[in-house]
Amino acid sequence: MTEQLKLTLVYAICGILILLNAALIYFDVYYGLLIPVIALILLMAIYSLDKLFYLAVFFTPLSIILEHQDFNLGLSLPTEPLMFGIMAIFLLNAIYKRNYDSRILNHPVSLAIIFSLCWTIITCISSEMPIVSLKHFISKLWFIIPFYFLAILIFKNYNNINKFFWFYIIPFAGVVVYTVVLHAGHDFGHKASHWVMDPFFNDHTSYGAILVMFFPMFFLFFREKKYSNTVKLFTFILFLIFSIGIVLSYTRAAWLSLTFAIGVAGIYYFRVKLSTLIVMAFIGLG
Repeated sequence: MTEQLKLTLVYAICGILILLNAALIYFDVYYGLLIPVIALILLMAIYSLDKLFYLAVFFTPLSIILEHQDFNLGLSLPTEPLMFGIMAIFLLNAIYKRNYDSRILNHPVSLAIIFSLCWTIITCISSEMPIVSLKHFISKLWFIIPFYFLAILIFKNYNNINKFFWFYIIPFAGVVVYTVVLHAGHDFGHKASHWVMDPFFNDHTSYGAILVMFFPMFFLFFREKKYSNTVKLFTFILFLIFSIGIVLSYTRAAWLSLTFAIGVAGIYYFRVKLSTLIVMAFIGLG
């Protein structure tokens, strides 16, 4: 296919979509506006699965849990449908090409995961509620396959690990700002801290725990020489936002874990010897 023909095809598809949406809007049907978005996601899934992976990461902190009582179903939208799509494309590609790295499959961690999945299948058969068990198994698959078996391939390039964190941290910072602003409207009260992060998080404990997880990354970003001063300034701003978020989360476990982590980091950074730690422990106990 020549470049001119490709360009003509793109223009034709765009024209058809514009006409279709114009007709649908005329009849007060607005779902057609989603067609270009869906088409873009499908193209990403087919031609650039890693970009769809990053898209799922980006939407993870922004996702909203939708529950359907009649079907006893709860989905995190839009992340879980994206993850299901990534899983399906990845499996089809792996089955068709049969070129997945066998070293990954034979790794002890992979073998443990595969064993766990096989055991889950067995328990689905003997389950008193097989449909519920099967749903649980499938949901495990769309978490494990994209974020383990696919992520390993993506993370072979070390820079992609940093990219992964940025794709999560930036939207999560927006959630933190939203939470703090909403919390301010309730005078930063302790009771309000339990629910102001809704609908993005169910409670303040998980919210606080995830906030704490990224503090080591801020430290690493500060130390990375390849980052410019502008990036480091942006990192510092994010660090302040997350610090405010963790303080106002009123999550004691998160505070304690962060304090402990800072202590361990200090020991590592200053290369404190074990003998020194033992002496300090005896002095403290004495």
